[in-house]
Amino acid sequence: MLTIEIVDDIAAFARLKPIWNDLLRQSRNYNIFISFEWLYSWWQVFGEGRRLYILLVRSDDEIVGIAPLMRSPGAKKTVIEFIGTPDNDYSDFILSGESENIVNKIISYLLERKWDWSVLNLSQIPDSSPTISILEGITDSWKNKCFIRQGDLCPTYIYEGSDEKRGEFSVKISRRHKPKINYFKKNGEPEIHYIGDPEKIERRLTDFYTFHINRWRGTNTPSNFTQKRYRDFYSGLIRELGSEKRIFLMEMIYNSRPVSFYLGFNFETVVYLYTPTYNVYYRKYSPGEIIHYYILEYFIRNGFNEVNLGRGGEPYKYRFSNKIRSNYRVTMYRSTLSFFMALLYNKLRGLYIINTLKKRWNIRRYLEALRRILRGGGLLNMIKGIFIRFLKMLYDYRGVFLFESYKIQEACENSGISLHKLESDRADEICSFLGYTIDSSDHNNILARLDMNRQCLAAKHHDSIIGLCWLSYDEMRLDEINRTIRLSDNEAFAYDLNISPVFNEQDIYFFLLARLAADLQPKNIKLLISCKSDDTVMISRLQQAGFKLNRALRYVRILGIKVYTRGRN
Repeated sequence: MLTIEIVDDIAAFARLKPIWNDLLRQSRNYNIFISFEWLYSWWQVFGEGRRLYILLVRSDDEIVGIAPLMRSPGAKKTVIEFIGTPDNDYSDFILSGESENIVNKIISYLLERKWDWSVLNLSQIPDSSPTISILEGITDSWKNKCFIRQGDLCPTYIYEGSDEKRGEFSVKISRRHKPKINYFKKNGEPEIHYIGDPEKIERRLTDFYTFHINRWRGTNTPSNFTQKRYRDFYSGLIRELGSEKRIFLMEMIYNSRPVSFYLGFNFETVVYLYTPTYNVYYRKYSPGEIIHYYILEYFIRNGFNEVNLGRGGEPYKYRFSNKIRSNYRVTMYRSTLSFFMALLYNKLRGLYIINTLKKRWNIRRYLEALRRILRGGGLLNMIKGIFIRFLKMLYDYRGVFLFESYKIQEACENSGISLHKLESDRADEICSFLGYTIDSSDHNNILARLDMNRQCLAAKHHDSIIGLCWLSYDEMRLDEINRTIRLSDNEAFAYDLNISPVFNEQDIYFFLLARLAADLQPKNIKLLISCKSDDTVMISRLQQAGFKLNRALRYVRILGIKVYTRGRN
């Protein structure tokens, strides 16, 4: 007889690890995204505001099935879904023995406890899983309250040759990619490094995050790695899966510098490619696609039977796959009215006229703009900003404080961080960090700065740039007050300080300034830096870093006429 037990606290979840993975190895539908390590790491970071709803199916005293579910409360509804949604590429029940009986028991139990949920949303179930066919039979009686729909496509490459020919396996290079690969071969063959040691992966994460943030900057889908919780999630995955040798980072190196990365997982004989990124400096040479040739050859030659490119129908995935799988989504509604409202919404969304209007009016762009407004403080702040801009047309007052270094803080060292001067031959490193592409106007501006004898100094952590600062020794344009100041022989001006979002919370900005001041002190050079006169937080922090007020510069414009400025040149 089958019975159900609910696990709803994290301590009981943690105790399930040995049972969980043993059962996973016995099941037909195993994958890395329903392993204990993946789900536990995800829950530790993203579980806040949700409740565990793990169902253990027992046959006598033996656990024969696990439903890794959670309750996600909403404004008007409570959703039961798989743990890890929406970050899992695949989700499913963990089943051993008679799959149909186990799934029947799980669904029956959920239907009996309808007060626990408003919507049952089981997404990203692979088409190879027995769960889909079983659910199709179960939900016949719920036709007026249930959808079973095809979801994301999942390209994958399956090796169909013999083991004897693995060593000779190679991927045919497309005509489109040949000239791009030849570019990298001009100064030697690109190197591919497989990094499986968790400590080494952690050291490469700074570049990995920086490349990913720059890759998606300015798009409708900015990188999640600007958020600390996603970086914590990846660190947790590396700890949990690294000890099992199930996580890796593939790195493509060109001229001793990283060009692209791919973070993924290996599980039994399957490789799951999860998060790619590349150095935007080389964007026009498609390093993010080229790495796939090397990845496929590496893993097939090393005994893996499948390289799974993950869910999503991006065009590049089809060029490196020989089989397309599908994920499915099962949605059940407690209320018939909710079901019909969802049905109406899906019908309207699929209409030709709606899709045409969406494309013509670019509704997605306007919705994303509205989301940015709301994230930035809401509609009221937007109206306030418009009003302030209008006032500045009539009356514009701006003030800038110049601070100078006068004492060197003893505690200006930050563990593992060093300061380096970058010359013109390192312009690609500067552009890579800032997200500029090769031969772009921004790239040319960087080269022009270096030719003007402006110094670029970089803070590095594990040989990865985490902060940049520029120094001028002659003059500096202050755009805030529309003035140029000339520097004396014993002054240097620090400007354009850029700190990686990954290290924002570690005060690298002030560490970099303190180190610069310490390096310039033996030459009897004062370090200057500007700050808006109304930025009280910045003023306080500069004073803590060993800076004092040098002079104040002010700018007043009334009806477009500049009537008052003060400060010496």
